[in-house]
Amino acid sequence: MINQTTIQIKSETEKVKKIALSSKHYTPEEARCILENILAVNSDPQVVFDKLAEEVIPKLLNGTEQEKNQAKDEISCRSEEAIMALGLTNHYHLIPTADKRYAALVLSMTRQIEKDYDCKTAAEKATAEVIAMAYIKMIDSSRMFTDWSENKGALKMRDRIGYLEVMSRQTDRACRQFIAGLAILKQMKQPPLEVTIRTKNAFVANNQQINAGSKSYETN
Repeated sequence: MINQTTIQIKSETEKVKKIALSSKHYTPEEARCILENILAVNSDPQVVFDKLAEEVIPKLLNGTEQEKNQAKDEISCRSEEAIMALGLTNHYHLIPTADKRYAALVLSMTRQIEKDYDCKTAAEKATAEVIAMAYIKMIDSSRMFTDWSENKGALKMRDRIGYLEVMSRQTDRACRQFIAGLAILKQMKQPPLEVTIRTKNAFVANNQQINAGSKSYETN
């Protein structure tokens, strides 16, 4: 009995060795790609849209009623991930960053800035978002400053003055961020500077410059 068990174990070991020897040897680049696919998290935009394209959308458009309902549930579950994956396109992720009353304003302003400055790259679109958020912070801080200035009975004079100072600094900071963001975006959209230099023949030696046709020269 022991001999049969030993023979069986040896047989299985030999099979594993044969499989290992016959398996393909992968290059480092192939191994990296395989690991990237295995370790990809569900929040990866590629994973989100691959699953929607391969599994969810076909069921939603061509499946049975049960499959369509399952697809709708799947889309609802992954809607937040899809919204974040399309963040620089729809800018919906900006909505939780400010008071709900400014949600429509921050979206419309970001899109208008993109249109005005023809933002194409991710850096340009992100800068447009920074400008819009700074503007929202500026007007929100100004609103709170005005509210607390008029509401004289809410706090003691010393506390109210301290709060108003904080709001004033917050408004000033947001204003500087807004102006700086606009300046950066304008600089990003400027065409590259082309410089053409025309000079006479010059001979450059160690710490010396001697212009051809001129008797004078400079030394450092």
